[in-house]
Amino acid sequence: MIEATSLRERLRSVGFEEGEPESLMVYETRKFTPRPVAAEDVQIVRIDSEASLGELVRLQETVWSRSFEWLLDALRRMWSCTSFYAAYYQDQLVGSGWIRWSPSID
Repeated sequence: MIEATSLRERLRSVGFEEGEPESLMVYETRKFTPRPVAAEDVQIVRIDSEASLGELVRLQETVWSRSFEWLLDALRRMWSCTSFYAAYYQDQLVGSGWIRWSPSID
């Protein structure tokens, strides 16, 4: 739990100005990491390199038995506002997904 004096200093340091007393609820989200819901043998990792996007495209081509030649360029264009994930089972890519964020969200 954050002490009030510590909280006051932290809020001031990010631009809050003290005024009339108000109720405020704070939850430090950096401390919250949800447990993965994947099977124990499945490892979900965040893709942290654009170079790995080709692997996601190859997975789609394998699953759908057709070319996804266009997808790599599309994923690269989304890189700056998208979080990409891959699921591995016994070191083999078995799933992928991505979350696209609004460019205005930090």
